[in-house]
Amino acid sequence: MPTIGGVDRRPVMGHNTGGTDAPSRLRRRTERIEDGLSVFLGVLAALAAVLCLTLASTVHTDAVGRARAEAADRSPTAAVLVTGTVTVGREAPALHHPATVRWTGHDGEIHTGHTVVPVTGPAGSAVEVWTTADDRLVPPPPAAADIWVATLAVGTIAAVLAGGALWLLAALLFRWTARCYARAWAQDWARVEPHWTGRSRP
Repeated sequence: MPTIGGVDRRPVMGHNTGGTDAPSRLRRRTERIEDGLSVFLGVLAALAAVLCLTLASTVHTDAVGRARAEAADRSPTAAVLVTGTVTVGREAPALHHPATVRWTGHDGEIHTGHTVVPVTGPAGSAVEVWTTADDRLVPPPPAAADIWVATLAVGTIAAVLAGGALWLLAALLFRWTARCYARAWAQDWARVEPHWTGRSRP
């Protein structure tokens, strides 16, 4: 081991080689980058949340508008079953059943048509159907519960898709920072290792 006056003069990392502090510098630099990425992803998450809420609000507003327009154009009408309806197996009571019905139109004429009814019964049973001003059979306007279900479904799907995209982006970005740290560490070690191990001496 080379000495001068009994003192080991082998290069020491952190002084003339600049190696001892390399891991700390790399770690601090990586942490700064990751902190910046965390802030960036947080901003994206906030924007995604706002967009999801805006989308859900737009869907709800449009659905309410359509429901009001349909309610203004449609009206419940008393009718009777022309043919009886039956329940098949253990069918849910609230399930609508196809049926042929007869009703008196706004013009006073008797009309017959096909629609779905929420009840079962023999021919002649009273049912309620929805018709337009020109006596066409139409579905009832959406109920408030149906509108909220559709709104929540759209909002949930949008949130899941946005969350998945952010998670994937975060995984890719932090994997990139890890690779950059590993590559920089390897480069610093390749420069410092000969001095550290003494292999640079003749």
